[in-house]
Amino acid sequence: MSLEYGDEDALVPLPGNLTTVKVWLFFIETPQGQYRVHFRSKAINVNAVAKAFNGGGHPLASGAFVPDLVTVGQVIEQMQAQVLAATAVD
Repeated sequence: MSLEYGDEDALVPLPGNLTTVKVWLFFIETPQGQYRVHFRSKAINVNAVAKAFNGGGHPLASGAFVPDLVTVGQVIEQMQAQVLAATAVD
């Protein structure tokens, strides 16, 4: 499946229809070679991670632009840490 940049917006909310999905991220390469990150969640604050990468938005829906795949990996790592911290059982 191939989409033009900007056409992904209709797909971003779809994983939220799955009952077991709590957090999801979409990474879309821009025409300039950066990556647009869509952060979405049903309960966990994703805005904190978006802000760490100069993005922002709302607690359950945020976005950011990152320069390369190395930074994409860092976003994933930080989001995983956020999810683990939010779901940790004492």
